[in-house]
Amino acid sequence: MPIRSVETVLEPARLAQLAEAGALDDGLRERFERDGYVKLPGVVRGARLGALRSETRRLERLARRRDFTVARADASPRRMATVCGQMIGALAPWVPRLYADAELTALIRRISGVETAEAPDLLERYVLNVLHRQGDTHGAHLDGHPLTFVLCADAPSSPRDGGLLEYAPGERDPAALDGAVARRAHHRPGDAYLLRGDAVVHRVTPLRRAGLRRTVLALSYEARSPLPRAARVPEQGRAGRPAPLGN
Repeated sequence: MPIRSVETVLEPARLAQLAEAGALDDGLRERFERDGYVKLPGVVRGARLGALRSETRRLERLARRRDFTVARADASPRRMATVCGQMIGALAPWVPRLYADAELTALIRRISGVETAEAPDLLERYVLNVLHRQGDTHGAHLDGHPLTFVLCADAPSSPRDGGLLEYAPGERDPAALDGAVARRAHHRPGDAYLLRGDAVVHRVTPLRRAGLRRTVLALSYEARSPLPRAARVPEQGRAGRPAPLGN
C-alpha cells in the first residue's frame, strides 16, 4: 500500500533529536566542513523501515535500467536502475512533502550551517537509485547540487559485500578515489547521510555477489548562501590505497 504521510517513514521526534544533537555537537558541523560527509545512523527504524522498503519496491517497478560508461569521468561505470524525480513526484506525493519537511530541513541546516533551497531541476530533486545485480555500481561523479541527503532503504549487511560509499574530501578528480585520501563508509538499512556532493568526488562500490541490494532515496538541495569547500587532505596523505572504513 502506498505511503500516505511523511510520518509513516520518519519519526518527527527522531529528526528533532538528530537536529538537536547537531546543534549541540559542534564537531558534527566541523566534520561536514572538513570531510563533506556526515553519517546519520538509524534515521528510519522499526515498522517505518518496512514501509520505506515496500514503497521503494513499488517505485522500483518503474525504474529505468542504466548500463553505460561516462568517458569524461575516467571511464566511470553506471550499472544501476533509477527512478527520476518527475515520476516520483507524480506517484509518491509523500516524497515532495518529505523533501520540504521542516524537521528534515532543520537537520540539514544544523549540519551544513546554511538554509536549503529547492533544487530547480525536478528530475534530479529526488531520485531513487537501485543496485540489485552482482557488479552493480554507481561510478565516480560529482552531484549537480551542493547538498544531498541520502536515505538508505536497503544495503548489504557486511562491508565485505560492497555497496560502500567511497568519497575523497576536498577532491573533484575521480583519480583521488584510488589513493589514500579516499574514505569508505558502510551504511545499514534505515541509515542516512548528508553529502557535499558538488565538491567531493564519490562513488558506490560494486555489489560483490548475487542477492544483494542497495536502494537509496537521494534528495538534492541548493544552498541559500555559499558553502565552504571541503578541506583537502595534506599532501603526505595522498599516496597508497583508500583509508579503511570510517564512521
